[in-house]
Amino acid sequence: MSGLKRLEEFTLADLEAVRLILRGDSVIDWHRLNFVAGEADEFLASQEFQAANPADRARMRNLRAEAIGYLRRHLDYPIPKPVENASVEELRQENQRLRKELRRAELEREILKELRRICEGVAAKCVWVRQLRDSFPVT
Repeated sequence: MSGLKRLEEFTLADLEAVRLILRGDSVIDWHRLNFVAGEADEFLASQEFQAANPADRARMRNLRAEAIGYLRRHLDYPIPKPVENASVEELRQENQRLRKELRRAELEREILKELRRICEGVAAKCVWVRQLRDSFPVT
């Protein structure tokens, strides 16, 4: 039992991780890892990773490789090679581009929904006019 913790040594976070594993849930809160600009840097700093430190950068690359391997092996999740080989800065730029594209698509969707609502109203009025035009002739 040299490498194992005794129950008294478990932290609250350790107990929560065990609870999640036993329930079959993920020990990672995926929703909280959906960062917006700047939050990723804050998260890495809170984990005491420093982007300027070569050893930390090497560790982050190793963690990324392990995570990609896990996703492929256990979840059969396809990570494209360009994403796997991209630098953190390239991934940041791509994330920023995709978020901008998503905002534009959402705006376009809202515009189309509004146009559809307007067109349905116009179509209904045209049907009403056609039905009543013989009842009220214009002279």
